Amino acid sequence: MSHFTNSLPTHSPDRYLPSLDSLSSNEEGEAVVSMCCKCLKFFSKRPNSSRVSIGWHWSPRSWGTREEQTGFQSIPTKWHAMVWNWPKFNSDMFNQVPLHSLNLPKQRVIGGTGLTSAFSSLTKTWIMCKTTKPSFLGDWEATPRGLCAAIQSTETTTEGPTLASVLEKQGFFADFLLPLSIALNDLMVFLCSSFTDMDCDKMDPILKKTEKATLSAEDLAVLRRTPQMKEKQTVIDTFVQHGLPTDVIDLFWEPMQARCKQTDGSAMMSYDVWRKGFGYAFAMTELKEERETRLSIFPGFFAGPVGVCEVMGASLVRPENYAMPPEEAAEKSKALWELADFLRASE
Repeated sequence: MSHFTNSLPTHSPDRYLPSLDSLSSNEEGEAVVSMCCKCLKFFSKRPNSSRVSIGWHWSPRSWGTREEQTGFQSIPTKWHAMVWNWPKFNSDMFNQVPLHSLNLPKQRVIGGTGLTSAFSSLTKTWIMCKTTKPSFLGDWEATPRGLCAAIQSTETTTEGPTLASVLEKQGFFADFLLPLSIALNDLMVFLCSSFTDMDCDKMDPILKKTEKATLSAEDLAVLRRTPQMKEKQTVIDTFVQHGLPTDVIDLFWEPMQARCKQTDGSAMMSYDVWRKGFGYAFAMTELKEERETRLSIFPGFFAGPVGVCEVMGASLVRPENYAMPPEEAAEKSKALWELADFLRASE
């Protein structure tokens, strides 16, 4: 369970902001990073704060009956960063549970899969071709649980390197987060158009209409349209032409084909099918107990309700019919007021 979480949307009542790279300027991006950094510093000082994180979900083009019920990004037209802290995993806030007791989507993330390993390797290849790795980031490692890299900070406390000091680096947004976000978006567009006839260039202007009004039935029909698969040899030729590994094609094929064969009006729900449009979960975490800081990207392929928490090896449980005890509610309220005071004092 999350110990303390704060979601940080940009000030955007009438703006279409599907991702971090849709922010209007480097100045706005750096301002968002600065706000996240201040929250990280506040959370680091909270009692029992063993790890602090910043992260987000991305899946703005996952439109369809299945995807809208199990999306990565809770509001596909509004990117929002999350900042949170947790106590030690062996505290009384967490219970150790067998992997098989979790639902299939969570098993795939926490336990890892060969498909995720191959997808992570493809993502690594793409990122290394499209971006320049900063000096504070270690080597990318493709694993069954996603793409990972150590974050090397110049500032180290008794607990280890601090994530906040990395976010405070000049140009952190413009030189690192922005190019990385663009590269990840471009990869997902490439995969959609390589495997299917899904037209992201047609979807994006429709989604931008949400700045001014709600979407029409015709617009929603375009967004929710079930794409059709291309011939496998065509996909292979496209990958070879771009110098990309082809091992993901067979791994992706059947789940994508299964999703593309199903009509969107079908009531059937399956976690064995492709998440239309793809998605990813992104997290940077400072682990005080382990004295390390790291970045994780989980490329989301399957339909299913998972995200940054599962990427970190935790499964959140929201008890039904649960009323927070008054003393706990008062403690949370006090913490929020203290955060507000902290942010005002740091302006």
